[in-house]
Amino acid sequence: MTERSATSGPAEPAAAASRDRRLVIVAIFMVVLCSGAGFGLSQPLIALDLERRGYDAATIGLMSSCSSLAAFLMGPAMAGLLKRFGATPLIAGGFSAYAVSLAVFPLAEGLWLLVILRLVQGAGFTIGWILSESLLNHTAREGDRGRLIGWYSAMFMSGMALGPGILTLVGSTGMLPFLIGAGIVVVCLLIVLPVRWAYHGLRHAHGPRPDGGMLGLLWMAPVGFVGAIMSGAAESIYFSLLPLYGLGVGLAESDAIILATAFAVGAIVFQVPIGWLADRMGRLSLLAAVMMLVLAGTMAMAAAAPDMWLLLPTSFLCGGAVGGLYTVGLIVIGDRFAAGSLVLANSLFIMSYTTGTIAGPPTAGLAMTLWPPHGFIAVVVGMQVLGLVLLLARRSRAGEG
Repeated sequence: MTERSATSGPAEPAAAASRDRRLVIVAIFMVVLCSGAGFGLSQPLIALDLERRGYDAATIGLMSSCSSLAAFLMGPAMAGLLKRFGATPLIAGGFSAYAVSLAVFPLAEGLWLLVILRLVQGAGFTIGWILSESLLNHTAREGDRGRLIGWYSAMFMSGMALGPGILTLVGSTGMLPFLIGAGIVVVCLLIVLPVRWAYHGLRHAHGPRPDGGMLGLLWMAPVGFVGAIMSGAAESIYFSLLPLYGLGVGLAESDAIILATAFAVGAIVFQVPIGWLADRMGRLSLLAAVMMLVLAGTMAMAAAAPDMWLLLPTSFLCGGAVGGLYTVGLIVIGDRFAAGSLVLANSLFIMSYTTGTIAGPPTAGLAMTLWPPHGFIAVVVGMQVLGLVLLLARRSRAGEG
């Protein structure tokens, strides 16, 4: 009896810590699934609502960019807000603001009020986004960081795909879809509350502000941030322009939508294997491989058009590879900044991703206008070539060091 007690004593805290870690990881996955579903539902819902109100396509597009603008503006303030208010009040306020602003959106009148509500939604979503990613990187270990972030990316993309599915079932008119979207966001808050103690640890994860601020962070780990920019640009280009490309090469509208669906499915399926690989090989080499996969898949898509049976696997491949840019970039950030400045680095990572989402579609859209319909292919290929050049330069520099 005495011997058993002596041996079980140290094991009990270790077992409890392991259970707590699993609980936190599951909670983060559920939060990202629900927030992804809320975001995936709200984006087309708000666009359809604005169209019924009589706003033109340019205004609707500008309104869509408000969320990205809010993410860009919130990033630099996150570490300071975390230090002042603490993680739980901050994330509770963010999800509450997101839910309320979404629920009242169909009741609001006037363009400027609608813009303010979209900015509030974007800010609320960004708070949950940054803190949850930071907590996952803070919780991950060296041996399983890639696998966990791979699952995280897959859960977010699954939520993004689930949102429009919910909208298909309930319709896009009236208050009901907005209330459902708000309810999904409230579920995020209910998931966070039982593990709020874990978020408190983020107070110690942002560390002192590095020399040079965010520019200093960018210089310390440019590879991860390049991955974020590439991911944001390529992902937003494909999601917004791939159906138009399908129509441009002669596909029927239904086939063009299926092509976009194949891209989304690839973005879900590939992330866990990419994360698994990240735990077993160099991050820099893996990011270069993913970029080459995007490059090869995009060029293969141009060669395959207009054969639908060849376009489907190439679109699936491109979706997985483009999603992998974000996954590997986030893993790199966790590796580099897990010991400090993690929240600030994750904020910069999301700002980098957002920069890509803002700049990518207009650039590719202009290219499609100048060279229909293959202009967007040229933009994506050019981005990957530039990214590979930067990676090779970084690798050469690291080798010299």
